[in-house]
Amino acid sequence: MTRRVLKFSLVAATALLLAFAANETGHIELDWFGWTARFHPVFALGGMIALLAFWHYAGAFWTWLQYRSGLFGAARKLRRQRAARASSAAALSAFLFGQQARAKKLAAEALANDPEDWTAGAIAAFCGNETEIERLLGDEATRPLATLARFRLSPSLQNAEAAATAAPASSAAWQAVTEARARELDYRGAEAALSNWHALDPDLDSEARWIGAALAFAAAEDARQGGDPDKARSEALRALKLEPKFVPAAMILADLSEAGDRAVEKAVHKTWTLAPHPSLLKAYVALEPLADDTAQLARVETLIAGNRDHPESQLALARYALAAGEPSRALETLSAHLDATAPRDEAIHLALDAYRHLGINPPAHAAWVDTTGSIPPAWHCRACNAAAVKWSLECARCDRIGTLVADGTTEILLHSDI
Repeated sequence: MTRRVLKFSLVAATALLLAFAANETGHIELDWFGWTARFHPVFALGGMIALLAFWHYAGAFWTWLQYRSGLFGAARKLRRQRAARASSAAALSAFLFGQQARAKKLAAEALANDPEDWTAGAIAAFCGNETEIERLLGDEATRPLATLARFRLSPSLQNAEAAATAAPASSAAWQAVTEARARELDYRGAEAALSNWHALDPDLDSEARWIGAALAFAAAEDARQGGDPDKARSEALRALKLEPKFVPAAMILADLSEAGDRAVEKAVHKTWTLAPHPSLLKAYVALEPLADDTAQLARVETLIAGNRDHPESQLALARYALAAGEPSRALETLSAHLDATAPRDEAIHLALDAYRHLGINPPAHAAWVDTTGSIPPAWHCRACNAAAVKWSLECARCDRIGTLVADGTTEILLHSDI
């Protein structure tokens, strides 16, 4: 705007000077070194305007030429920054899709064009670039990213707590502290970190209850192995209070209890109603080891009453009906399972035993007679879906804490990892 005002002011001043310089005929005469120039002021003013227009468009063309050529400092820097942004965006996409080698290469290209590109610096740091980690640590705004990157490279408790200190509002940092403390067997500390994690991520409600129950159960296992059954029982009860569907806690509680403990039986009933599991049935039956088969069948019927249509409930009923001398009832209960596309091994074996007890052969036309049944794994990981024969606090495949659930329970997808 200032340049335009200056140009128009110059044109106006030139017009006034030409007007004053005109003689009585309205023309301007100039004598230069013996040469006489005689012209009308209008032509002089038009020439001045044409000269100013040429000056304006020549300046615009020069600016465009500077940008397109890239031979000048400002234009070259701008081109490099644009190239860096494109590379860092591609690096971020590659990193999110697990292509770490490609992300590392693209981040290096972005940093070569623009060393100040913090997105590329963060990706390079998460890919193991210690130089970038140190650079990000030096800036208060990027320090949380650097601490999280350092934890990712070395998931120690010290690095996890440093990440949480630098980024107290980061749910990922508190998740890291939760898992690191659990690996150090500091279950109470892990629960405290889990509380902070949950506070920052309200959508974590169901998952937080399950992980809290897993930590309490791990404490119960340690107490039992350490010869403190009272503490083990207390921790198992706390685990079931946090998450009634947590089968391992109900199992250990049944193992630690004496026959006739109605409070424990009530807790096991509730867990079975929410999440039936074969191991839970064994623990429940063990509460009354001296009961005869008929009495055990009656107890099993009481156990499954709250979830009678579940496959585990029906298999349990068939198993104890057969043991109590009621093969016809066992076959009736198993009929729906035998008609399935892939019947369970247990259902097939129970049916064969029932026919044997009845003294007759199974129907030759039945498809299940020649079928190789399937045995589902007892536990699986909600994070990576790995199968496990025995429950453990940490998944053997993905190393996540508190992710193993009994088959048949509602799956909860875990949140993002560090």
